[in-house]
Amino acid sequence: MASKALIFLLVSLLVVASQASHLVPPPPPKVPAVSPVRAPFKPSYPPNPVTVRAPPPPPIQVLTPPKTPSPPVQSKTPLPPVRIPPPPFRARAPPPPIKARVPPSPYTARTPPPPARTRTPPPPVRTRAPPPPYIAITPPPPVRTRAPPPPVRTRAPPPPYIARTPPPPIRSIAPPPPVTSIYPPPPAVVKSPPSRVQPPVPLSACHGLCVTRCGKSKRKKYCMRSCQTCCKRCRCVPFGTHGHFETCPKCYREQRTRGNKHKCP
Repeated sequence: MASKALIFLLVSLLVVASQASHLVPPPPPKVPAVSPVRAPFKPSYPPNPVTVRAPPPPPIQVLTPPKTPSPPVQSKTPLPPVRIPPPPFRARAPPPPIKARVPPSPYTARTPPPPARTRTPPPPVRTRAPPPPYIAITPPPPVRTRAPPPPVRTRAPPPPYIARTPPPPIRSIAPPPPVTSIYPPPPAVVKSPPSRVQPPVPLSACHGLCVTRCGKSKRKKYCMRSCQTCCKRCRCVPFGTHGHFETCPKCYREQRTRGNKHKCP
């Protein structure tokens, strides 16, 4: 059945190809191209030549062949299907005869292998006695030579004593007369009595004393931080909002910043 279908497909393809070749029109005939006629060249030797132009060639009319009407397509009758006779039946060849197996030969006992030869042990290797340990010879200690003693310096004898003559007596200059100033004398400076140093302050009272000390400061945070640090170190805060450093010990007065200013407020 498969071979019949293949043959039918091939026949139908051939029929369709033959019909398509009849439908394609033939190509038109090629007309040779005619080159235009040029006038002969005349040299212009005189000074004012008169050139006569040749009339242009007439236009070439290309003749096209008349179109012939194509003949009508005649539908061909389909060919009857070709029946292929089936191949003749071939009888299968009989299988080859099965060969009978040969029975195995009776068991024969194997001969035992010959005894293995034992190798004789090699002679003992003579080991050389180890050499005696190397004893390094210590070099003798260097002989210390004493340096020669330094030469004794002899002092030169002192020069003879020359007695000096006494200097002439100095004339005493009379003191200048007192200068009377035009300006009045300055007022006398009255020294205040030495103030007493405050007793040490407990750490719990540092915060309250620093609040009163930094009450009028423009930078209160900086003033409070430095005041509490100085109070914890020196156990003292001067009274008032400024000055009075003498009421605190030397530790509070001498603390300075990098700009040589009082560190403690």
